[in-house]
Amino acid sequence: MKSEISPEPIQGNLGGTDPGPRNIELDRQNPDILTPPSTDHGTLPNLKFSFGMAHNRLQGAGWARQVTIRELPAATTSLPTLPVTPVTRIVTTIPATSFF
Repeated sequence: MKSEISPEPIQGNLGGTDPGPRNIELDRQNPDILTPPSTDHGTLPNLKFSFGMAHNRLQGAGWARQVTIRELPAATTSLPTLPVTPVTRIVTTIPATSFF
């Protein structure tokens, strides 16, 4: 039988136990979200979203899931655009006699 140890948001002397409710399987799959590294300052949005967690709309012909900015607000985040620097090509000709 496999040991079922629940991951906890504890790192060294920091953090503590989480009584829940929690999705233990998601915690196991995303350890850096549950217990982020010390270099993580939380400035980047979480770009991971489980499509299976989206609302499921049942209709006569089947079903449909839709993910909107309500579920994934980072989808509207604009990344800074980098300036485009034109590349200039400079070609010079050197007389063959200067190599000898």
